[in-house]
Amino acid sequence: MHKGFVLAEEVVRVQVDVPDREAIISLLADVLEKEGYVKGTYKEAVLAREEVFSTGLPLQEYCVAIPHTDAIHVNKPMIGVATLKNPVQFAEMGNPEELLDVKLVFMLAMQDGRDQIKLLTQMMKIVQDQELLNRIYQADQKEIVELINQKLCME
Repeated sequence: MHKGFVLAEEVVRVQVDVPDREAIISLLADVLEKEGYVKGTYKEAVLAREEVFSTGLPLQEYCVAIPHTDAIHVNKPMIGVATLKNPVQFAEMGNPEELLDVKLVFMLAMQDGRDQIKLLTQMMKIVQDQELLNRIYQADQKEIVELINQKLCME
């Protein structure tokens, strides 16, 4: 994990109402760009990567997506987080024919390939914790930041 990483409240969105995966990826990418975490090329790079390498994960109660792209599109590390009012469809990671109804999106922006692998590993620990996902989905912005930062600091 990138030493000293802290999730920022300004990149967390709660109960977002969007029509599809492109809209939520665009929304989070725009927020990350506005806050200076990513370059103007980030959004298109994430959308293009999602077409080739889907990031939906099938879970018990809430399916999750972890869209991301190459470090060349990132200024400084961050995770854009969104809970969705209504699910949007993402293709399943490793099984793109299977569409999943996703309600939680964690969009990664990492500068270093090694950090991205570490963060993906840590994100997998978060998404495998159903109780934590329930708490995140029901939380407000501030609570989401606290829950995720606490989990990332424990690792």
